[in-house]
Amino acid sequence: MFKQTDDLPECILEDMSMDGDYTTRDNVFHASEVAYTCMYKAYMDRKEGKEFDNQAMYNIYRGRIFDRHLTKLFDERELRVQHRIKNTPFIIRGRIDGLNYDTNTIYEIKTVQSINYVRGPFKNHIPQAVFYLTNYDPLATLKFIYLSMDGYKVFTYDDTLQTADSVMAEMEDRAKTLGLAIKEGEPPTPSKGNECKYCRYKKQGRCPIVKTRKRKV
Repeated sequence: MFKQTDDLPECILEDMSMDGDYTTRDNVFHASEVAYTCMYKAYMDRKEGKEFDNQAMYNIYRGRIFDRHLTKLFDERELRVQHRIKNTPFIIRGRIDGLNYDTNTIYEIKTVQSINYVRGPFKNHIPQAVFYLTNYDPLATLKFIYLSMDGYKVFTYDDTLQTADSVMAEMEDRAKTLGLAIKEGEPPTPSKGNECKYCRYKKQGRCPIVKTRKRKV
């Protein structure tokens, strides 16, 4: 007989926790930070640090395992891309997962628990990849590769350069909002979005937009 336990070996837990993808400089933001809509959450994460349970850490770790084995197959991997916002001290940075020179194609790799639920690139994934496209080569081809243990799906970005510029402008606005909030020490106004489902500040009742339910008398 077996019973389920959650005690992974310490060596695996330690490797899972080693994620150096995010910067802590107040004027530098990772593309994934400002790809989401809520800068209140991004601000609080900067101030308090991100918290992950073992399952969430594993989901990130699973993605890193795929990345380690797949990105080395490209002509270029983990290529750093940087964008300085004009007339501000703020910088957005990120790393392209994979790049093939012969087809001038940027690849963004994402892992999911099941491929069956993937109908297209996730809303919060698109700005991050468009950031890479805009700041590497707007004329390059951008492809998403979604992977899981039960299959894969590939999606090619086919929108206009004007749309990409608009996405980039929104990321700049969010970066400026977050940067000024960090400088002034005041959290920005929260925004509702997909990330609310997994927001610890909402679950803890600390998000200002969480409505207090009235008790029935």
